[in-house]
Amino acid sequence: MAGYYSILRFVSNPLSNESIALGLVVLSGRTALFRLSDSKVEFAKKLSPASAKLLTFSLGQLHQFFKQDLSDQSNQLMQFPVQIQHDFIARLASYNNGLLQFSEPAYIESEQLVNQFERYFERFVEANVLISVKPNHPEVSVLKQRIQHNFYEPLRGSIDVDYTIRKRQLPALYFDYHLDGVGVNGAMYAVKAIDLNANHHLDTIQRELSEFESVIDRLNRFARERNINGKPEYHLIVDPYKGDNKDRKELYDILQSTPQFTLGKSSKLAEIAEKFRKRKVGKFSEKLLEEA
Repeated sequence: MAGYYSILRFVSNPLSNESIALGLVVLSGRTALFRLSDSKVEFAKKLSPASAKLLTFSLGQLHQFFKQDLSDQSNQLMQFPVQIQHDFIARLASYNNGLLQFSEPAYIESEQLVNQFERYFERFVEANVLISVKPNHPEVSVLKQRIQHNFYEPLRGSIDVDYTIRKRQLPALYFDYHLDGVGVNGAMYAVKAIDLNANHHLDTIQRELSEFESVIDRLNRFARERNINGKPEYHLIVDPYKGDNKDRKELYDILQSTPQFTLGKSSKLAEIAEKFRKRKVGKFSEKLLEEA
């Protein structure tokens, strides 16, 4: 008997199409089976905490979608009759092109497709599910350690460290933005660290970089309005990417020749902190409060 299956995936990075298999739909005759892997769902949430709430909401919407034809639910397995076969599963494939995506229907020739559902589920979804995740004791990257010990600690009290500029505090700034350091002494100084080796989505990293360039432009406008005429110094701290993702490698290469800031590794943070200290760079927040 002909049947079809489709894999439900959580797309953790839409740009590189990185994904995690969460569930399986199998159609045989007039029966459809659907099951989610609780362990894979929990792993997806831990891997991408920023998407956890949206993932929960999307899965809830998906269950509502299935309930319209649901006839039985037991042992985490949904079983329901359908009047269409390939068209039904193709409709699932176009259900959501964002966080959750169903693969295009794949053909299976089997007389015992429904009875073998568990085998297919183990093969397509549960394989390699035992991945060590320690959310209560997250590993601190070298970059974060150096930011804390080689930059925040020696400069705390001198300049603004671990500081968020709020929207409208700078000319035409329409978003809040976090900087690792920002100060003034006859010129503008700012430091931003971004970890290419962390599990952040690439589009999130790209947005932070784009916003950093916008913040630099507005800091320069702020300086002109306050007659701060020295040559500004903006540092972007990014350690070389160590993985296999070609998009992240390409992004690191592009950053080498970006003129708005000086690109440096985290090993240079102590040197930058010492330079700021010798130049007696002061707090940006105090300059911000001064009357124009």
